[in-house]
Amino acid sequence: MDMNLTYTNHKNERIVLGPDSIYHYGRHNLFDGTFEFEVDNNTISSIHRAPVEKTLPVGISTKSEEEGIKARNQLFRVFEVDAKAKRYGSLKYGDYVLRCVRIASNKDNWWWKDTLAEDVLTLLAPTPAWVREIIYNFNAKTPVEGDGEFETGYVKRYPYGYPFGYGVKNKPRLINIEAFAECPQFRFVIYGPALNPSIYIGTNRYRVNVVIPVDGLLIIDSREELEPIMMYDSVGIATNVFDKRVWGAEGSGTDIFCPIPAGMSQVYWDNSFAWDLYVYVEQGEPICFH
Repeated sequence: MDMNLTYTNHKNERIVLGPDSIYHYGRHNLFDGTFEFEVDNNTISSIHRAPVEKTLPVGISTKSEEEGIKARNQLFRVFEVDAKAKRYGSLKYGDYVLRCVRIASNKDNWWWKDTLAEDVLTLLAPTPAWVREIIYNFNAKTPVEGDGEFETGYVKRYPYGYPFGYGVKNKPRLINIEAFAECPQFRFVIYGPALNPSIYIGTNRYRVNVVIPVDGLLIIDSREELEPIMMYDSVGIATNVFDKRVWGAEGSGTDIFCPIPAGMSQVYWDNSFAWDLYVYVEQGEPICFH
């Protein structure tokens, strides 16, 4: 089992803590968890994870004084840059990631020796859940009439964004999301060229009425609060296309931010464009911890 912990700041700079690194970690409470809850008349009316502080002791062991000083400075800088920018970094263990930022540092044993040090970090986790990313890739292919397989060819389309070709056995893709509950955090990356891309997952349609240019991208990211639906042209110029979404209320079948169901779901689209689906599965601790 990979026992490394890897912290990555928002500038993509990393510190690896583990048996083969000059950075090590001691006894911590990263996998501890608790829920905030409310009970009315013996019924749970609310249960959720609240922001929490985690403790992570970090040890440094080097072969020379020069390496020891460099390692101390690097540890400080990689964590400090996020705090200064008011940005979260990510702590990775196996396939799981915890969003966090360092808010305190205890250096009682910062200078055991020139080559040995300890820094006890306090990390703030806004949502104390470990997240596993699942990625599905879908290629742009067109089914040939009658054969039921995805191959290059012409096919007549229904109007109004209907996801099937006329007279074609359009085989659905299946995805299997191994999670305890539906996943509200997800990200679509749709590659141009594409006209009014429409995707069905289970019984819900995700659609944005835009023209994605060649080498352009459309990104739908349910985790983003300010700009969740953005389009990028071939040189990376961004346009907020939130108002171009096909909107629907929860349960309507056209909710652009409808959570991805847990378990098996059928996926349909007209196969005229390629796209990727990123699903972020949350749980209280990494499964690989057991």
